[in-house]
This record gives sequence, C-alpha cells and structure tokens, in this order.
Amino acid sequence: MVYNYFLLFVIMEAVTLSIVIIAGIVLSVTRTKSLKALLQFLVLNLSVSTFYLLGVAVLLWLAPHSVDFTLNYEAVSAIFTAVAADNDYDKTVVLLSVKLAMALIIVPIVFKLTLAPFSVWIATIYSELPVIVLFIVMTVYKAVYVLIFTRLFVEAVNLIPELASFWTDSMFLFVLPSMFVGCFAYRVQDLKTVLALTTVSQMGYIVSGLTVQSTVAGSYSMIYLVTYCFQLFGLLALIILLQNKFDIVNLAQLFLIKRYSSLCYWSLFIIFLSLAGLPPFSGFFTKYFLFLSLYNSGNVVLAMAGLASSVLMAIIYLQMTLQLITVKESHSAFTFDQTAKNTLFVERDSVYEYMCALVKGFLIFLLAYNILFSLALPEIYNIAYDFAFHLFNLGDIKYEVDVARITSELSN
Repeated sequence: MVYNYFLLFVIMEAVTLSIVIIAGIVLSVTRTKSLKALLQFLVLNLSVSTFYLLGVAVLLWLAPHSVDFTLNYEAVSAIFTAVAADNDYDKTVVLLSVKLAMALIIVPIVFKLTLAPFSVWIATIYSELPVIVLFIVMTVYKAVYVLIFTRLFVEAVNLIPELASFWTDSMFLFVLPSMFVGCFAYRVQDLKTVLALTTVSQMGYIVSGLTVQSTVAGSYSMIYLVTYCFQLFGLLALIILLQNKFDIVNLAQLFLIKRYSSLCYWSLFIIFLSLAGLPPFSGFFTKYFLFLSLYNSGNVVLAMAGLASSVLMAIIYLQMTLQLITVKESHSAFTFDQTAKNTLFVERDSVYEYMCALVKGFLIFLLAYNILFSLALPEIYNIAYDFAFHLFNLGDIKYEVDVARITSELSN
C-alpha cells in the first residue's frame, strides 16, 4: 500500500480513468448511448478530487521548516509533534488545522465510496451505465477504495491519538444515513436503480466496522466486503449473460432466468436470500457478527441502526425473490421485446461459451460458499483478523467464533 499522499492521489485518479477507459471501450463495442452518464461519472470524480489536493495543501502549509516533510503518512504525526512542541504555535489551532486537512482529504474517499449524502447522484448515473460497467464500478472499484480508505485513515489517523474521536464522530455522520439509503429502493422496479441504492447501504455496513477502532469489527468488515462482492459478481454476471438473450432492465423480467438455466435460477434465488440476511446463508452470519462486534465495541447506536436497516433491506430483497418465483405465464412482462440488445458477445461464439462456463463454475462455488459459510467462518475469521490486525495495528483481544453455539441458540 502506498505511503505517499501524492502517489496515492495518482493511483486514485488512475483507477478512475481506467474505469472510464474500459467503459468507453464497452460503449463503443455495444454502441449504446450512455456516454453522458459516463462523462458525468468522470467529471464528478475529478471535481471532488480537488478537495483531496486542498487537504494536502493544508498539511504543506502547516509543516514547519524544521520538519523533513515528504508527503507521507507519518509526516502528519511529525507535523503535529514538532508544531505542538514549539511554543510559537498554539496547539489547539494546529489540531483544528490538522482536522481540517483530514476532513478535506476524506471527502473524495467518501464520495467514491458513495456514502450519504454524496450518494444523491448515484441512482441517476448508475441507472444509465451498461451492466458490465456497473459490474466493475460496484465491485472492483468499491473494494479498491475500501482498502485505500482503511489504510489511509484507520492507521494514519491513529498516529495522532487526539484525532481518534474526531475521526469516529465524522464518519458516524456519513455511515448512519448511508445504512438507510437502500430503503428507498422499496417498490422500485428498475434493476440498476435498485442495485445502486442498496449498494449504498451495504457500503455503510462495511465502513461502519472500519470506523470503530476495533480489529474484530474490522475483520468482519473485510469478510462482509468479500461476501458482498461475491454476491454482486454472481448477480451481475448472470444479468450480463442473460442480456445476450433478453434486454433485461426490470425486476419483473428476472423470471426469464429460469428459462435460461436451472443452475442460474437457483443461484439467483440463493443470492437474494443471502443478501436479505436469512439463515443459514453467508449474508446472515456476516451481518450478525458485524453488528455484534459493533455492539461489543460500544457503538450501540450503529449496531441498532444497522440491525433496523437490515430488516428493512431484507423486505426489499425478499420482494425481489418473490418476483423471481411468482410470475405467471400470463404476466405482461412476457410481452416485452426479447431480442438481444447491446451485447458484447455473439451467441455460440467461442468467447461467449467460455464466459458461460466461467460464470457457471463461479456460481457453483458461490452456492457452496453461501450454504457452507458457517462451517468455514472460523477459518475465514482467522485470515481476516490477521489481515485487519496488520491494517489497524491495534492490540484488542481476539475472540473466537463459536458458530455451532450460535446456530443452536437460534434454532431453539
């Protein structure tokens, strides 16, 4: 991971430009008219990056001449220590200035993670992007920025203990409303809009565990991130393949997947149940242990808000599940144009056949992951804890996951 603010900025912009270039190639191949949404995505991301540069400029302005300031993470602590030890500086003013710099740097990260209130643009733009572009933006793009977010703030801010409360309180203002943004997807039928809104809530859950200064909560955030990315990989890959036969844009059309493949149909069914957080699937255990770790770390409000939000989100996902299984042959959705549109592959093409085999292989893995997750959770947790421990560099007590005990208690 990069330890230099300037290189980090270059990497962030390179990631955004890579997404735009890939999306441009996709649009040129499929000949769709989503260029406006793509340009809006690029302009918004580039515009908000100016806040990051302004935050780094504040750090440069704070740096005294006696400090060898090299724009790395440790420089923040060096600035604060050197300035605080100098009687010519007011420590309170310096602390406020550092908070201002951190607040300016955090804005583009929160924006790219689409946390509230910066999520107001997401439904409009995401609904216009092709599904394969959403596939990249909602999985790889988000995962990269979660890791950047974690490394940049959770560890760097810990170098100045005085910033800990400011950090937690600031992120609370973003995370709490983000958990409930997905509830606006209730009764929305446009598939891309539903995915855009529900992703904001899912990112709120993930980031909540990264803001409480706990390695245990951070471990479950990492597990939640991986699990949610797996579900999105499966869901969006299915839709991409299905669009090669049908122009899927509406939730009421998802029943067509049953005509395409029984494996794909039941995989989508399990994905929805897992996203809804129903036991014994992976979505239930990831949410349960994440909210439990938030509660144990003293963040009762976030834990209770996450629990309430997950119940409302479960209604939305179960609504999608019912639409998947209850549509009848006489439903009006059968009358829509079933001609393939904007496809990347030609049916029976070798690339298309390879994609089908690859997706079906991943779906088999995803089914096993969702169903057998509780058995593998202790080992998954150990891996995630070791990873989070190095990221957070915290020394809190590691507790073991007794899945069997919890499962028996739930069954009783």
